Amino acid sequence: MPNLCSLTVQTINDSSVDGHQWEQIIRNHLIKLKRFRLKLARKLVNDRNWQQHLDELIDSFRSRFWLEERRWFVQCDWDPDVAAIYLYTLPYAFDRFTGHFPLLFKSTCPHNKCHCSYDRVHRLKYISSPSEDSSYSSILVRFINLKLPATPVTIEHGASL
Repeated sequence: MPNLCSLTVQTINDSSVDGHQWEQIIRNHLIKLKRFRLKLARKLVNDRNWQQHLDELIDSFRSRFWLEERRWFVQCDWDPDVAAIYLYTLPYAFDRFTGHFPLLFKSTCPHNKCHCSYDRVHRLKYISSPSEDSSYSSILVRFINLKLPATPVTIEHGASL
C-alpha cells in the first residue's frame, strides 16, 4: 500500500495502537499518505490510572511527526463516570458523534478552535447526567450540519452505556 493517499480508521477497544505505532506504520509503509482520519474508543475497565492512560495516549500524538511534519492533530474526550476515552483526528471526519457533556477533552491542536471542528457530523447523540446543567443549544452550536435532531440521553451517575 505504498501509494495510498487517504486512510480512515475506526476502532473500538484496541488498546495496543497509539500515536507512536501509527507514526511507524505511516513512515514505513504509507509514505504517500496525505489524509489520515482516525477515531478510536477505549473502555477503561477497572483502570484506576485512567488519567495516566489518557495522558500517555494523547502524548503519543505530540511528536514532531504529528505536529510539524504532518500537522495532524488529535483530540481526546473522556468521561470518568463511564470510564471511556474517545480519541479522533481534527477536524472530526465522521458523520456520527456520540459525546458526553459537558465535554472534557485534551487536544494536540495549538489553536482553541480545533475542538469545534464538527462540520461533517450529521447525527449527534449526546449523553449527560441529570446533575449537569447541559444546555441543548450550547451543544448544538458546535454541530452546524445536523440532518436529524440530536438524540439526548440522560444517564445516572456511575451507570454504564
